[in-house]
Amino acid sequence: MSPLLLRRLSDETLGRRLAAGEAAAFDELYRRYVHRLSAYGAHLLGDTVSGDDVAERVILDVAHVEV
Repeated sequence: MSPLLLRRLSDETLGRRLAAGEAAAFDELYRRYVHRLSAYGAHLLGDTVSGDDVAERVILDVAHVEV
């Protein structure tokens, strides 16, 4: 599916696609939320690098991706 079409899908639909193993769904959810999660983590921890680390870990944990 094209990236433009993925942008029109709801988070719920992307979550179902992610659960079915569709990598493009992960990419779109990552694109949607990484900056917000990073900013929130940086706000809580007082450090942008730590905020980025937390955002990455949260997204990978939610997606059940092993690094």
